Amino acid sequence: MRLTPHVVGDLSIEEAKQFVNHELENNDCMEFKHDFDYVRSFTGTRMSFITNFVYDYSIRGNGLDYIYNPEYIRMRWGLDPKYCESRAKYNNFPIYWEKSHFITAMKALVEAEDQGFILEDDLIKEIGYKAVRSLVDYRYLYRRPNFGLNSDLTNPPAESKVMLTPMNQPSLNAAKDLLKENNY
Repeated sequence: MRLTPHVVGDLSIEEAKQFVNHELENNDCMEFKHDFDYVRSFTGTRMSFITNFVYDYSIRGNGLDYIYNPEYIRMRWGLDPKYCESRAKYNNFPIYWEKSHFITAMKALVEAEDQGFILEDDLIKEIGYKAVRSLVDYRYLYRRPNFGLNSDLTNPPAESKVMLTPMNQPSLNAAKDLLKENNY
């Protein structure tokens, strides 16, 4: 099997489809053979998530324990920055976001799900540079410069624009669930 990750571990949708089928065959777990979209909704196109999802599913009958639950808890902490204070002392990164900033950022990511990214400049206009930088430092947002190697995005912006994406697909799913549960 030959794959070409462009961003470490990210595959194009077609390559991810091949990789899912390869992992399903290796783990004798053919339930999702014809349901790639279901697997992708939890794993995105990241190789390590696909591997772990299929492996967990083949053993436990549930691939979400390893992938989704830790992200859900982490995203819930992001809603209340005081939960990150102990990490702030350890990481030496100040916390500059407030709950409203976190909600604004997560809503923007969820609304842009089909596009796959939001522009950093747009979010800075909404919540400010320090809040955006802090969310990136704490890995609630992934800052993704555009060098033209975005095979997982269907319509990336001009190369001079910096994109923000969720850290991973489970993170986006957790953001959706938290926004829905809390009526944001």
